[in-house]
Amino acid sequence: MKKNNKKLLTASFCGGVLLGILFCGCKSGTSTDVKSDDTDSIPSVKNASDEAGLSIPDFDLEELETLYADDDVEGGFILDNELDKTFVEYALVDIDNDGMAEVFLRGEDSNQGALFAFGSGKAELLVRQGYKSRPYLLCAEWADTQEKKYPGFISMSGGLGTGVGYTYYVKVEKSRPVVRFSELYEAALLSDEDEVTYTYAVNNDLVDEQSFGKYKKDYESLYEAVFGKDGSKNQGLEYLLHWSPVER
Repeated sequence: MKKNNKKLLTASFCGGVLLGILFCGCKSGTSTDVKSDDTDSIPSVKNASDEAGLSIPDFDLEELETLYADDDVEGGFILDNELDKTFVEYALVDIDNDGMAEVFLRGEDSNQGALFAFGSGKAELLVRQGYKSRPYLLCAEWADTQEKKYPGFISMSGGLGTGVGYTYYVKVEKSRPVVRFSELYEAALLSDEDEVTYTYAVNNDLVDEQSFGKYKKDYESLYEAVFGKDGSKNQGLEYLLHWSPVER
């Protein structure tokens, strides 16, 4: 378990990206990889704009690899042996529809990677991706109108052992991770009753269900705007990622 999650998990026990296409709510979509013919390396791009009009931030590739590998940097529930600490390709995505690109990098193993944001003027890790922890994007552009603007969200769901699972969310606004919130559940496997214990956290601090619900409501509001109350609207909505090689 990554060190930055140990405090949350310890307190809990004591008391949901498809690569290639990112899609909403972990419910629909297909997986496709697209390789770009663009061989420009990320470090050579200086405040340029791509064909979609996204502002591409300046950053240092080695700095991002350091953030990714740093145990003390928050980034979701990831096991140490899931980290491939050298990135070989990248893709751009605008999660919160603000015109500034977030950057998705991944290693030789396409199941391992990370998403970064740059709205604060420096690189910030959004989430890590591992074999059992795949991020899904709920993009603001899928629901934004002139009357109402939404933040974007990343969600991840997975298991942490027998009878233990989680859902982890990151709210992205102005190209920054403005809040992280999670719910952890543990089933009482040795009990005759179907008892499940839930633990909630916001920015790695334990909170009650009501406080957690205030943050999750924002996620559900965007999800409903995109998919509808019954989840039948916009089924198969896709976000295509064009992957380009990183040249060092």
